[in-house]
Amino acid sequence: MRLKGQRVWLIGASSGIGAALAVALAERGATLAISARSREGLEQTASLVAKAGGQARVETLDITSPGAAEAVAARLRESWGAIDMLIYGAGAWAPTDVAHLDVQSIEQQIAVNYVGLVRAIGAVLPPMVQAKRGTIVGIASVSAYVGLPRAEAYGSTKAAINYLLQSLRLDLRRRGVKVITVNPGFVRTPLTANNDFPMPFMLEPEQAARAIVRGIERGSGEVHFPLRLSLPLKVLGKLPRPVYEWVIAATMKR
Repeated sequence: MRLKGQRVWLIGASSGIGAALAVALAERGATLAISARSREGLEQTASLVAKAGGQARVETLDITSPGAAEAVAARLRESWGAIDMLIYGAGAWAPTDVAHLDVQSIEQQIAVNYVGLVRAIGAVLPPMVQAKRGTIVGIASVSAYVGLPRAEAYGSTKAAINYLLQSLRLDLRRRGVKVITVNPGFVRTPLTANNDFPMPFMLEPEQAARAIVRGIERGSGEVHFPLRLSLPLKVLGKLPRPVYEWVIAATMKR
């Protein structure tokens, strides 16, 4: 898929992977609109895009607000004529403490990570289906492959994203709309900055962005990286439960 000239709406672009992805898309010649709650962060991303020779339209968005995604999508269609690609990378993360279960934190992660994606897809999908073209990209995580300690909330939202996008890929395969799932490993972002546990094979946001862009250009159904982390986790998920749980427990004791 050629990204040059594609009208791309990127949600979750104020920092981290999203900001780096905005720059990478601009370098490929995409027409960009970037969204997040933080206008300051979006303006910083827009400046980086400009330095890369592109231009990004800033659209602030609280994805948890009903109707907000539809309003932004309507403005973009009015200006652009159509949205060719949605990339959803907004995310919330907090480790789960099972001794003091924070239900509000879990609900927030579900609202941003999963329901937010559903809202965004709902805002762009009907016109895509009608036009028989378009691409939806959802950024999940390798934590979707297996249950991991302290990731009860975050991992379950990412597993839900994988299921949702896989189902959509099947339902839309004959309707001209492509669906791509992105499952990154650990990436150095504000979300991971305060983690107090080992994060093997950490990538920089720019590395993640390049991997995502390559996957989109190839038309991959799933993009996962780095392979030295994502492939073992995929294999672990296929093992009998007692074996998998023993491996995870042994690994966490190191």
